[in-house]
Amino acid sequence: MSVAMTAVQELAAFRRWELPIKEYTGWKLRGRPGGVKDARGIVVHHTGSSSQTDDYLNFLFVRGRPEEGIPGPLCNVSTDMDGDLHVGAYGRANHAGTGSRKTLDLVTGENYNGYTSEISPGSDQSVNGNDYYYGNEIRYTGASKMSEKAYRTALLHAAAICDFYGWSALSVIGHKEHTSRKNDPGKCPMNVFRTDLKAVLAHGPGQGTPAPPTTGEDLTMSAYAIWYGSTQPKPMNKTDEVWQDLYMFMSFASNPKIGVNTVAQRDWWVKYTTDPNEINWAAANEMVEVTLKKLQAHWGIPVTGIMDGATERWFVGYGYIII
Repeated sequence: MSVAMTAVQELAAFRRWELPIKEYTGWKLRGRPGGVKDARGIVVHHTGSSSQTDDYLNFLFVRGRPEEGIPGPLCNVSTDMDGDLHVGAYGRANHAGTGSRKTLDLVTGENYNGYTSEISPGSDQSVNGNDYYYGNEIRYTGASKMSEKAYRTALLHAAAICDFYGWSALSVIGHKEHTSRKNDPGKCPMNVFRTDLKAVLAHGPGQGTPAPPTTGEDLTMSAYAIWYGSTQPKPMNKTDEVWQDLYMFMSFASNPKIGVNTVAQRDWWVKYTTDPNEINWAAANEMVEVTLKKLQAHWGIPVTGIMDGATERWFVGYGYIII
């Protein structure tokens, strides 16, 4: 059993990791009765709103949703788009609600494939996540990527708590991994978040803890980089359409910073580039994800939108090499 951090310990952990803290008035005395019973992890949320106002912080930390029977605080901390970490409540908060025992067990054991895929929580709603998780509300809509500053702060916040408890990045989940009722933290794949957090934890605090190595590019792009090897394609056992699909996917997924395969692919990239030397990563990745989902649906592979093990084996079976 892991005891909840004291307010003093929490501040010390945040300062050790050089977080840009803003203390919300009264936070050390604010929390739900009973406290965190057994600290096991962190849940990353998004507010679903672009509001960066003080009134919205009051809603998160104090007011809550009384009309729904959910009093504040609705999270422990909130990260704004400028990267400031607003510390608003100590201990228990009404942020997670009911969710999956399966997810809690995976997080507790840190024994799941969380760096390459997200958790599917299923229909189980037997766990009150407020008993076990700290909550960070990222103040953005979730419809597009969060700002780089917000993403960096979210990573450092998670790193500070993981470092205090000796947890790995596998102790951090998205709200959608706790319960299928939610989709937050929006356009922030948690397998990518955990991969970046692992790197941040390995570096350690201080000395200018680095942002993810792919900052400025789409953070999920490397998961899709594939190329066709020198071996001959396997004989067709379906239709020629599969090779048309694969060519389309290669065009979307070939990362020119690793190596463009053909002149046609190079020409394709130029069309989707505002500058021939700078890829429009957000637009390109959206096409990658859409195309991969279509491929998975058409050829009977689970539709996840990520290069999971089943999809990877399928591509390898047709002569592709995963970089």
